[in-house]
Amino acid sequence: MNLNDTSIISMYAPDVLLSYSIGSENRDLVLPAGKTSIQQDDLNLSFRQQEYKNGKRWQIFLDTATPITIQELSIKFIHGFQSDERVFMNGYQSWTDSMEFPLRHIMKNPSPWLKPLLKNYQLDRYGDYTFVPYSRKHGCLHGFTYAYIRQTDTWSVLFASLNEANGFTIIKTNTKSGEFLITKDLEGVHYSNQHEPYKSKPVMDILVQEGSINDVITTYFELLEKPRLPAEPCTGWTSWYNYYQNISEKIILDNLNAFKTNKLPITIFQIDDGYQTAVGDWLSLKPEFSGGMQALATAIREAGYTPGLWLAPLVCETKSKIFQEHQDWLMRNNKGSIISCGGNWSGFYTLDFYKPEVRNYLKEVFTTVLNTWGFELVKLDFLYAACIEPVYGKSRGELMEDAMKLLRELVGSKKILGCGVPLWHAFGTVEFCRIGPDIDLQWDNNLHRKIAHRERPSTLNAIQNTIGRYHLDKKAFINDPDVFLLRSTNLKLSKHEKFTLILANATLGNVLFTSDNLNEYTEDQWKLYLSIFPHKSKKIFSIRNRGKLTEIVFSIDEKQYTALFNLDKHKHAISLQKPCFMRTPDGWFYFDKTMITIPAHSSVCLFYPNNEAIAIIGSTCSLYAGSEVEKFKYEIQGTHATITIELHSDVLAGGSLFIRVPELITSVQCNGQSLQPEKLTWYNGNGNIVSFTIPEKIAYKKEQNNG
Repeated sequence: MNLNDTSIISMYAPDVLLSYSIGSENRDLVLPAGKTSIQQDDLNLSFRQQEYKNGKRWQIFLDTATPITIQELSIKFIHGFQSDERVFMNGYQSWTDSMEFPLRHIMKNPSPWLKPLLKNYQLDRYGDYTFVPYSRKHGCLHGFTYAYIRQTDTWSVLFASLNEANGFTIIKTNTKSGEFLITKDLEGVHYSNQHEPYKSKPVMDILVQEGSINDVITTYFELLEKPRLPAEPCTGWTSWYNYYQNISEKIILDNLNAFKTNKLPITIFQIDDGYQTAVGDWLSLKPEFSGGMQALATAIREAGYTPGLWLAPLVCETKSKIFQEHQDWLMRNNKGSIISCGGNWSGFYTLDFYKPEVRNYLKEVFTTVLNTWGFELVKLDFLYAACIEPVYGKSRGELMEDAMKLLRELVGSKKILGCGVPLWHAFGTVEFCRIGPDIDLQWDNNLHRKIAHRERPSTLNAIQNTIGRYHLDKKAFINDPDVFLLRSTNLKLSKHEKFTLILANATLGNVLFTSDNLNEYTEDQWKLYLSIFPHKSKKIFSIRNRGKLTEIVFSIDEKQYTALFNLDKHKHAISLQKPCFMRTPDGWFYFDKTMITIPAHSSVCLFYPNNEAIAIIGSTCSLYAGSEVEKFKYEIQGTHATITIELHSDVLAGGSLFIRVPELITSVQCNGQSLQPEKLTWYNGNGNIVSFTIPEKIAYKKEQNNG
């Protein structure tokens, strides 16, 4: 069956399944495909379908004046999987692995062999392990909020929830049987449509849409009615991935001075975890911050950057004064126990953000951080803590919605970078959002990969999520792919892995941070860091697998590029259609052969020149060859050519800009420089080459490298 010529959606015949209880009596109800409603006792279950161009909207209404407890509410149908299809499943929260999975993929919860560690470190609290069963069978996949099946660049089918405020939507499939199950998580809810958030509203609201990935995602966000908050892509620095909690006022100011002295055009300078005496005691500072946070925020602002600060506002650790002195502030489950969020720090627990005392405390914290200290962006982390267990008759989705509304209200017009959060509740609520796990200081920990949770720190997983969730950028929020690292010390990434990380982040992400101490860079690391400036928006045309490689086709200012990523542990070869200028971990090259071999964990960025008589064919200043140029004009008079170039103001690295000219041209004037055309051996195309020198704005200083 040719899926491009057939409407798959028209072939879906969904059944609606309901299992519920009234008092101690359990009941089941099935609304078969083709029927629009069914009644049992005083309960009415109805299915409505709206037609859209290339899509449908399925809505489930449940009318009952008598409160019921819902065990399951699902839409069930069959999809005939083809061998060349892949399934994208959006993971539970920011850190959960989310990518296009092969049909035989096995999703794993933490290993059963980890029972002692599970108990000690609460490893099952970071994800969905306590309420979504894991079969550990091939092809049994699940995700949250939205998923899609893709066969080609132009064909996919999206399944997406238009409302998670009343409860999470869990999408499950068995690729062997073809069964699809879209389920609403309403655990803990005593349902009645006479009360909010269900009154006169569908209990499930699902969009099913066919088309290219870009088209179906665009349609989804148009219907979602959660417009993105205004924010621009940003570059910056954060303290975490170099110093972790071992920070001090001196460390922050030393790193700030490195950016200030070199006049680097970053946007945000962020202080991460480690300034406070304990997680939860946000206004109690360590002795290493004796000068106070207001002075640091002022220094950051005076350096020309936006000051940012990390908090985990919904939790407190056991050694905090909040935990020790205010046990009544902790959220408790339906059994009366406090709710553990994981094993970080000394162990940490959810604050009951419904309590007036907790809300007053959080108001005091944010008023101090934003107004007194003067921070303009807050990174709010571990937000999933709000919804680990259903309480107060509210579903997990309701709890998460209430928490995000509270945080948005407390932060007001200042900016939020959300992290560790179920993504639907971040849509239109935060300006920036993490879309993957923390990177690790190594590529991937083999032991952790085999036995730990899906939210674990991993550089490999972070890159895969950057690729997998790229489609959310500038639709839901600005994507934060996490940091890149280039330094030599306190890091186990190879040169190839560092390059792959920076290329993935710069190509698909728009929060481009590092944690490196710039004073420790070698000259090559310095030049690579400068090559990310200016950070320009990319137009992504396609992302697809070519064997074991991932190919991303995109443009910058009408210039055409292809990035190739080899995330596999073996090297792989690929054929190229035409010559190109290539950026690799080893530098810049013009490549005119038909095959290229990419080492394990490595990547390349290819620039394809246009066919103009005079054209840029490469450069050595930017990560993306030729992107340094904002405007390019030329005029030919006989055998002489006059070229006018306007560079972006944030081009920092020096280097060469290579320009192809016709063979008849014997002299070239470019921005006042007299250039002599010559035939270069590395270029086999028609014409000659001239090299225009771009002066460096920020020179490398040998004393920068303390090693």
